[in-house]
Amino acid sequence: MRHGMDMVELARVQRRVRKTRLVLLCDVSGSMDAFNPFLLQLMLGIQKELKNARTVVFSTAVTEITSVLRRRSVQHTLQQVGETVRHWSGGTDIGGALTRLNRSVLREGSARSTVAVIISDGYDSGRTEVIEREMRALRRRVRTVVWINPMYGAASFEPRAQGMKAALPYIDHFLPAYNAQSLQVLVRELARV
Repeated sequence: MRHGMDMVELARVQRRVRKTRLVLLCDVSGSMDAFNPFLLQLMLGIQKELKNARTVVFSTAVTEITSVLRRRSVQHTLQQVGETVRHWSGGTDIGGALTRLNRSVLREGSARSTVAVIISDGYDSGRTEVIEREMRALRRRVRTVVWINPMYGAASFEPRAQGMKAALPYIDHFLPAYNAQSLQVLVRELARV
């Protein structure tokens, strides 16, 4: 009556759509050299498609390369990655990389909207207690933990690496990436996550 008998639309509260924030932690140690072409394509593709994704690479040191991957030219990007990441093909310190990730990148943003994707074969030269402690902390700071192991899925694969064994209890999705068929499974599973 107050509005002259005109229909008034009622305001409705809608749930805000949360964008998923992807944090990619990639092992670039010597044991992962055979998988570098796949790894680089994945990092470039994710960074170009998901603007709020963050990419961190590690071996015995840790380097965030998010801004480098946002370059327009693939050739220029690869050149910049080569200049920026001096520890490529070094040893592996998964525990140290997880510590750095937990203390820096994962301090920002909401845990409910963050998915951590770790790409590593699980071979590590550090202490497994550190990996276990940092995976437990990582689990509290993200919604989902995805571990992509390029060796997983091969007929002879067993998680023999101590680093992999220490991390397994804290992983939500353990995915293969060793051939074209496994990459289809990987893409399907990541879409569900």
